[in-house]
Amino acid sequence: MTTVAVLGTFDTSAENSESVARHIEAAGGRAIRIHRDEPWSSKIRKMLPSQVVYGTGFGFAAKLWALGRALGKRTINHWVGTDVLMALEDRPMRTMARRAAPFIGLHLTVAPWLVEELATSGIRASLIPLVTPVRYDLRRGPGPAGVLAYLPDDRADFYGSQIVYAAARQMPEIPFAVVAGTQEKQPAIPNIRYFGWVDDIAPLYEQYPILLRVARHDGLPKMVLEALAFGNQVIFEYPLEGCHHARTEAEALSAIRDIVAEGCPINEAGSRLVQEHYRHDQVVTALLQTLGVSPR
Repeated sequence: MTTVAVLGTFDTSAENSESVARHIEAAGGRAIRIHRDEPWSSKIRKMLPSQVVYGTGFGFAAKLWALGRALGKRTINHWVGTDVLMALEDRPMRTMARRAAPFIGLHLTVAPWLVEELATSGIRASLIPLVTPVRYDLRRGPGPAGVLAYLPDDRADFYGSQIVYAAARQMPEIPFAVVAGTQEKQPAIPNIRYFGWVDDIAPLYEQYPILLRVARHDGLPKMVLEALAFGNQVIFEYPLEGCHHARTEAEALSAIRDIVAEGCPINEAGSRLVQEHYRHDQVVTALLQTLGVSPR
């Protein structure tokens, strides 16, 4: 039986490290959870019986990875998005990443563009998505014109709020919906509804068949994969099969107009992409195999 020491915070069942730990256990392996902030003595004690040390977003923790290698463990880190941006733009963090990299036996990341970005820091990474569950409910038919966006109150600008606001103002006849954002913290624009954090986003995918996701930097968000799986049209800042590529306000507005002019058709190419390459069972199996855990 393979034992994997999983690094993380384990705040919720949806947190990636906790999700990975549960999949390891479900497959018959043993997961030992090591919290980021627990004492070094505890980290050493927990690492000892493991064969593998795995973490998500721990690419700067040189001492932790050096410890794993000194104890003879396979070391694997999963880069997800914001951590890559920090390694690119923050000089001290880039230095920390380069210091940690030699102690990480295998670097993983979630999207092709992150592979390329990590390479500029001298880090060679392999592509395996996160094990976040994605819903696969294909919409029943073309939807009414409507645009959905993710703009958390505390990082709205980072996630492209100015493009969303501009599109809404220039297209007052089209309804817009914002999740993770609230009316109290963001502008009152007549055709934008703010839903805050939602437990079930499926009704919004049904009502708003266009996802506008033009952030300053991104990995491969669950929301993008879910919208594609649902058959929705996705405007995304990176070139991805089944998506409309846009990085500027003008490109995003043009994409929305084109989609609406076509009647917001079902995105068969996007749905097929998720079914063929990002199905949850496929992603879980790929990661477990990488960790050396044989599914039951």
